[in-house]
Amino acid sequence: MMLGIDTHRSLVYEGSGYYGHAVWPTPIVSPAEIVDEAVKELLPADKTISFPCPYIFREESYDLASRMRRGRFYTR
Repeated sequence: MMLGIDTHRSLVYEGSGYYGHAVWPTPIVSPAEIVDEAVKELLPADKTISFPCPYIFREESYDLASRMRRGRFYTR
């Protein structure tokens, strides 16, 4: 599964290869990085996430009670 982001129209497409369909309503998409707790202690305080981030997180749901985001990770 691939994710396409149209920055001019703020649309998100999902599909395989060059064939996809627009995802509606448009999901929240944000840069993400997976950091292991053991490695996190070794990182300096001012640099916890490298840019550009290696993953994109597509949020599918958000639970207000637990403040837990659920979704999928895509590689760049």
